Amino acid sequence: MERIALIYVSYVMIRNKMGRFIIKSIAVTALALCVGASPALAQTASKPFFRDLLPDFSNYDHSKWGLIAGAGAYVSPNYTGDDAYRVRALPFARASYGDNFWVSVPEGANYRLYDKDGWTVTAKAEMAFPRGEDGKSFFAVSGSSTDDLLGLGDIKPSVELGGALGYDAGPISFNGSVRQGVGGHGALIGDASVSYRKIFKAGETPIAVFLTPNIKFGEADLLQTYYGVTPEQSIGSGLPEYRTSGGIYSIGINTLAFVPTSEKSAFILYGSLRELSGDAKDAPLIQQRGSSTQAFAGVFWVRAFGQDARRAKELVTGR
Repeated sequence: MERIALIYVSYVMIRNKMGRFIIKSIAVTALALCVGASPALAQTASKPFFRDLLPDFSNYDHSKWGLIAGAGAYVSPNYTGDDAYRVRALPFARASYGDNFWVSVPEGANYRLYDKDGWTVTAKAEMAFPRGEDGKSFFAVSGSSTDDLLGLGDIKPSVELGGALGYDAGPISFNGSVRQGVGGHGALIGDASVSYRKIFKAGETPIAVFLTPNIKFGEADLLQTYYGVTPEQSIGSGLPEYRTSGGIYSIGINTLAFVPTSEKSAFILYGSLRELSGDAKDAPLIQQRGSSTQAFAGVFWVRAFGQDARRAKELVTGR
């Protein structure tokens, strides 16, 4: 399901390799930095066993660390399926190490296991944020909370473990992801997308634009958690009982423009339109209190540091 207080946006990093551009995208949301890696662990009898499980940071090349940080605001529904909107202000952060490891809130922690001939395989650990029945949002700066969810109970956060398969075919790329929730919804969830990218020149400055149709799908327990109504919830919320099945629950399209403001900073403009489908669209919560059509729009300003600053400069200057 759509995470609370989450917006999908991409930051473009392009570098020349074997005569062609390689473009990588990232997602933007609430501030979250974490450090992770898996260097070889020393095995010595003189240290306690648990010490051997800790990374040896002395082997790291610090020049390979990167950070993209900034802030912005976006407009989105109170919850996925609501017909009322709020403006939210969010900090932004994304950390990376080399080409294979990166972490942010919507993407979670990612480690690329395979990258050859345009194909990539990535291990993922993501977070699905909780949903409170009081309808409040910590990052909201305008609009009022909703009482649509009263009686439906709180949804706890979920850790989603899985992987993604991608293929880059020049200006068009394909990506699919499947993850298993642990805690919270505890269900299987996935998505698939096709992305078309185009780079325009405004003088000497490149402006990258993305157009990305996508679908989201999940098993019955996922949809039941967010859109179903149990007998107890029916009594508390006033909605009729509703039992869901699995399948595709969202079809949408995302647009994004990356506009550099210097060699190391840029504005990111984002828009999304999606339609709930299947049992999500037919749910009493949506039919009686919300809308199946969902729109999102936002703008963020970001600045790159470390290896990401070098890549951003290469994008802007071509060297």
